Amino acid sequence: MWPGNPEGQGYKKPRLSEPERMKSLRRFIPTLLFVVLLVMVPVAVAQESLPLEPGLGLQATTFAADLAFPAGMAVLPDGSVLVGTSVSTTGGFYDSTGEIVRLVDGNGDGAADQPYERVATGLPGSITALALAGDLLFVTAIDPGSPGIIALRVTDDFTGPYEGVGAIWFHFQDALHQTYGLATRPTPGDAGTWDLLFNIGASGNDTGGSMVPLTGLIEDTLPDSAIYLTTVQDDGASIALSAPIAVATGIRNTSAMVFDPVNGDFWIGENGIDGFEDPFVSFSADELNVVPADAIGNETIDFGFPDTYTRYDTGEVVGDTGTAPFSVFLPFDGSENEGVSSLAFAPASFPADLQNGLFAGFHGQWDLVGIENEENPLLWVSAETGEMRSVVGNDAAIVGHLDTLISNEDALYVADFCADGFLWQTEPCGVVYRVTAV
Repeated sequence: MWPGNPEGQGYKKPRLSEPERMKSLRRFIPTLLFVVLLVMVPVAVAQESLPLEPGLGLQATTFAADLAFPAGMAVLPDGSVLVGTSVSTTGGFYDSTGEIVRLVDGNGDGAADQPYERVATGLPGSITALALAGDLLFVTAIDPGSPGIIALRVTDDFTGPYEGVGAIWFHFQDALHQTYGLATRPTPGDAGTWDLLFNIGASGNDTGGSMVPLTGLIEDTLPDSAIYLTTVQDDGASIALSAPIAVATGIRNTSAMVFDPVNGDFWIGENGIDGFEDPFVSFSADELNVVPADAIGNETIDFGFPDTYTRYDTGEVVGDTGTAPFSVFLPFDGSENEGVSSLAFAPASFPADLQNGLFAGFHGQWDLVGIENEENPLLWVSAETGEMRSVVGNDAAIVGHLDTLISNEDALYVADFCADGFLWQTEPCGVVYRVTAV
């Protein structure tokens, strides 16, 4: 179940043996080199568009293809899209170098112009999240040698190179989960500053409570199973981050977090507990949790992990501690959904019956794609009632892992982490789709 440690039950384990090269991943040093490369990438092969359910009033085009494990996206003010990629020549996602790709649709045909532009390279690999904060781009990378959140400065014309201005380094010890998700917002009442939110996943499948040291831009030791907020001060030359405060606790693990663009509420997609006998079958359901806007930074909301959860097989609620979830992702219309990996609010241009709702993407089985991956749909959830609708079914042959969603007023961008191959391969297999109203 995405995300988690590939050697533990936090992931849907690959059914192929782990390559031996995974055991000798290199350690990246904190000093990073960032160079912009305007390079030709292989011309994208014909790619069938994202198979949307009928009757939604939506259409999809292939925005970009042949990307190396795209995870994490951000929309720049000029409408171009930044995508985090993890490029490997030896061992796939977990033995990779991070790169940020900028996708531009200059001629307005619904597809990114080629060549794709790489605005930052040489980052630690296994990128999972991007988030913009003014002139800064924050990048989460989970390289085992140096997992961290790297801060880059975006250039005025957005073309790069994006230079590093610091990083937060996480020092996990025998942890099943790391840090995966990011979200940002302008700090309320403090013009020119930004709030950065990040998670620290539970150390175990159904246990938490470990302490995680942080160094670099933040010098602190924080409990796991939580989401933290730090305020970013940027004077144009250097940045400083405030001491983190917990926004939410009792959160097993997440890469899915987003602010409501209208009322400012903070939404979290939480990964449930994996099965104890069969890790491919969820023990508890994924959750959709909400922190009200007026609580962010003022109080800490406890969502109950590990003492309270919903059984995935029966829907039974176990325990009564913490704040109840807004909704839970139980099997829906005979379809499974496991490993919620990203959330995005519906664009303002979408049909009225999809407004005030979120799209939720699921990773499902870790190293399976297409019909074999029976847990990887794209769903829509009403932010008012919790009603759910299928947007992409988990029986779509060309879908691998819809792990990253981002939206603006005009479009929803959906990144398929690996559409047609295994996560250990070196050939780029990721796709970004652009979904708009008909």
